[in-house]
Amino acid sequence: LELKRLFNIDEMLCKENARQIFEYTGKIIAEKNITPAYLLETFNTELAATSEDPADTLKFHQEIRAKEITNAKIVPVFDLQNPLSIEAKDFAQYMERLSKASSISVSSFSTLLIALEKRLMDFQEEGASLSSAEVEDLQWVDYTPKEIEDIMRKGLNGQTLTTTDIVKYRCAFIYELAKLNHKYKFTMQLQLGSYHGSPLPREKKTGFTSIFDTANDSLILKCLGKIFNYLKKDNCMPDMILCPMTSYQQEILAVTAKEFGKNSDGTPVKIQIGMPWKLSSSLYGTKKHFEELAQLQPFATAAGYTSNSSSLSSLCQHEIYRRLFCDLLGNMINQGQFFAPEDKVEILVKKACTFNARQLCWNDKIQ
Repeated sequence: LELKRLFNIDEMLCKENARQIFEYTGKIIAEKNITPAYLLETFNTELAATSEDPADTLKFHQEIRAKEITNAKIVPVFDLQNPLSIEAKDFAQYMERLSKASSISVSSFSTLLIALEKRLMDFQEEGASLSSAEVEDLQWVDYTPKEIEDIMRKGLNGQTLTTTDIVKYRCAFIYELAKLNHKYKFTMQLQLGSYHGSPLPREKKTGFTSIFDTANDSLILKCLGKIFNYLKKDNCMPDMILCPMTSYQQEILAVTAKEFGKNSDGTPVKIQIGMPWKLSSSLYGTKKHFEELAQLQPFATAAGYTSNSSSLSSLCQHEIYRRLFCDLLGNMINQGQFFAPEDKVEILVKKACTFNARQLCWNDKIQ
């Protein structure tokens, strides 16, 4: 579809024509000056969000806005991965970077929260309204504030952390950051079930593990229930998008999300099940996502297509999402499984494919 939409190529890509297509597309890119801004305009993009670390300066976002490079709104996503990863070898060095970016000396867990709140406010000024984190091996272990401060001190000093230390830190971190998301009306996206430990040969070669993550079957929803219960009790539950690694986890997440649709004071909370993020670029993954959620949540609440792809040409995946969604909905109508006037069906499609994503991820809340 990318070849068709951008270069009007109808041929199936194969070994025999790969060189020819490579040379032809390169020629078209040069002739048309196909830049990132060109791609955003071609796909009629309203908003593009890029994951940025809390310690990043956001200077490129400021330059894009100042130079008016594109009509699309380019906003940062508050990426929580580095401050969440207390077990990382460079955790202490990262905290020095965060201290510099926030002008807050991070010497404890409490000062870490102050620094992250400061940066969250800076991100909000750049148009951000979404935070994101990958959560590996989610479990719940009760903790006290003193224990978390002691664990943070060990992390800053490069001391050995036990598995229990790491789990307690993750629980406290996710809980406190969810409260901050609620305070500043951010939507919090959790990409659940990742495992960053394979394959070791590639990790040793590149020094990175995040590229090679795989599904972790130890996803424990008891932890989500515990965190959500505390947040609900404190009336601090933010809007959330829960993204399973694979489609088989959707059902349990959907049931969990249904139980936490309100804070204790009655204020509504939107908890959506996002696309299985390792299958989001496949027809199989997108179709299975629709088919399962159609039995678990109202169609009109779908969070839309999300992808962690760094390729702007993959924006045509949104078209695939819309086409598969409409195909499934049309089949349900034809089979007598769904009844609604045409104007109501139109509203439903617009919500599932555009409006819900705007409300969850865009502070402007376009209607």
